[in-house]
Amino acid sequence: MLLKRLHSFEDVLPYRAVWNAMSSDHSHSVLQHTAPSLPPAHDQSPCCSWDWCESWWQAYSQGRKLCVMVGSEDGSPETTRFIAPWCIEESTARGRRIKFLGTGHACSDSLRILNDGDHQFTASALANWLMEANTRSGVDEWDFLSFDGLREGEPSTVALRDAMAKLGCNTREDQALDCWRLSMSPTWEEYFEGLGSKNRRRKVRDVKRKYIDSGRSELQIASTPNDYAEFYDEFVALHQLRRQSLGETGCFASQEFSSFLRTVSERFFESGSLVLAKLLLDGQTAAFSLGIEYEGIHYVYQSGMAPEMSKCNPGWIMNVHLILRALQVDLKAIDFMRGNEPYKEKIGASCVKMCKFRIVAPTANAQFLDTVWRTKDGIKRGLPELGNWFYARQAATNKP
Repeated sequence: MLLKRLHSFEDVLPYRAVWNAMSSDHSHSVLQHTAPSLPPAHDQSPCCSWDWCESWWQAYSQGRKLCVMVGSEDGSPETTRFIAPWCIEESTARGRRIKFLGTGHACSDSLRILNDGDHQFTASALANWLMEANTRSGVDEWDFLSFDGLREGEPSTVALRDAMAKLGCNTREDQALDCWRLSMSPTWEEYFEGLGSKNRRRKVRDVKRKYIDSGRSELQIASTPNDYAEFYDEFVALHQLRRQSLGETGCFASQEFSSFLRTVSERFFESGSLVLAKLLLDGQTAAFSLGIEYEGIHYVYQSGMAPEMSKCNPGWIMNVHLILRALQVDLKAIDFMRGNEPYKEKIGASCVKMCKFRIVAPTANAQFLDTVWRTKDGIKRGLPELGNWFYARQAATNKP
């Protein structure tokens, strides 16, 4: 088996078809070697696709080094066994951290190592390479594997974590922001009854009757290049206006994020996967939703809302429209992605637990940096508890 690190996307380009096949679980159509008897990947996500990762790299590559690991039988794309879509961030204070492409401000979810289904083989090969990399000085040295946006129990990263632990690495798993997914029922009636709570059913029923059945609202989807260009600029402006009305800067204040989302949106629009939706309420633009339909699932990635429309709950109106559309086009689910906003549960979505891993190399430098990090983290976590204890003690002392 041949394992190599690719340092540029020009080097990765021959593996584009394999990358996309593995990220969408269509690997059997392009690979000579397949493992059909092995379990499929835990989840397919647009955040693992070539278009997403390469667009992210274009925007966020400054200060990072590409570290895409490819394992194959003979070096040819057709015999690829796995692709680890990683990069390295390096600083004196935090060390050399291997992360997934898409990490950070882009809030990519359900990241994983792409493979043919043999997670133990993938983990063993990568673990051995990582341990050997630190025995030779050079660009492959690392201090930490810092993985965020992982679905809890995702087999490729769990297998790698366990393999690294067996080789002497300290590992740590922490909770991350939950994701929320609404599995679609065959009909509206079944979805409505599945909401369970009377309050939930009442809320959804009232929104549908008042704003959708009455004809007061309309959902428009960008379907032409001109639509897309007009909708996108209006969507960005509305998102920023809403966030700024709440005293926030908004995602698009970041030049890197603006560049990333524009590039990846254009690519998914060209492939027919982007759903850029405009909500009109009484003829006025009330909200936008930018989503990606991938493997039969609608991923709601970003949104914008007119602040002056907030009393009408345009977010709820948009989401009910998206549910009706999902039923119409026979989608499997709507994924609202990360964040514990209350509306997600109220509209019927189920919690998907997410986590993050930190794996520490068994080297003196990594161990020292990890001790410093754990000390700072402990202080950060402990201060609120210390504050609560102090105020409780003060309250008890001041009782008459």
